[in-house]
This record gives sequence, structure tokens and C-alpha cells, in this order.
Amino acid sequence: MNAAWVGVVGTAVGGGIAALAAGVTGWFNTQQAELQLQAQEKEANRQRRYESLVERRSNRAKAYEDLMTEAQMVSDAIGANIAQAKRSGNPTQILPTGAGATLTKKNASVAIQGPWGVAQAGDAVVMALMQMVSLTYVPGQDGNEARVMDVFMLLSQRMTRFSDVARAALEDDGQPPEINI
Repeated sequence: MNAAWVGVVGTAVGGGIAALAAGVTGWFNTQQAELQLQAQEKEANRQRRYESLVERRSNRAKAYEDLMTEAQMVSDAIGANIAQAKRSGNPTQILPTGAGATLTKKNASVAIQGPWGVAQAGDAVVMALMQMVSLTYVPGQDGNEARVMDVFMLLSQRMTRFSDVARAALEDDGQPPEINI
């Protein structure tokens, strides 16, 4: 009878250990499944964020390009007006008629598309341009030529700043910057 009891106890202990091992394995598998599900959710969120950024980037790029194209056309027209005034010797209105309104519309699209830093840079371009509304280029007049050239250079600087800020916004991948400690 002793041998039978030893067999029964051995079987019970073996069965208990097997059940414990199965329980631990089941718990481990559940934990792994939860971690895998969390990782899949995180990856799905990253993918949605990426797709949103790609869509926004396309719209932003168009708005930024439209503003810069218009600003460059206005800048070229201003340069042509100044050259014409120098050739003719007659006072000339610097800013082409209607240029401010068109540029302001283009800048509104930039403000809508954002981000805030790019919208501010776009506003700065428009403000530099608006300083030219009241300017008349008078060839040979002391101070006038310098003032016109100062404002023209300000417009150029602000267009460059806009380009830099817009480029950085378009290159943003939406991830926070890495912090190395």
C-alpha cells in the first residue's frame, strides 16, 4: 500500500506542477498578447499620424509655394518699377496695383495651414510689402532711394526667413525631438 500511496502522491504532485506550469504559460501568453496589442495600437496611431502629416504637408507645401511665388512676382515687379524710374528719371509708385490684396489672400491660406511660426513669417512678408504701399521712388532724392532700398531689402530678408521656416515645417516628421541626456 505504501508504494501505491507514493504513486498517487507522485502523480498528484506531477499533475500539480503540470497545472502550475500550464497556468504560468497561459498567464505569460496573455501578457504577451496584451503587449502585442498595445504595440499594434501604438503602430496604428503612428501610421494615422504619418498619413495625416503627409496630407497636411501637401496642402501646406501648396500654400507656402503660392505665397512665395506671389511674393517673388511682386518683388520682381518692384525691382522693375525701380529700374524704370531710374531710367526715366520720373517718380514711380513702387508697389504694383493690386499686389497687396493678392499677397494677403495667399498669406491667409498659409495662416490656415500653419503652423504658427510659418504663419508669423508669412505675416512678416506681407507687412514688409505693405510698407511699400506708401512709397514712391524718386530718383536722385536724398533719403528716398535709401528708404526704398531698405524696405526692399527687408522684404527680401523676410522672404528668406519665410522659406527657412516653411522648409523646417515641411520637414517635420511629427515626432518629438530626441533628447540626449
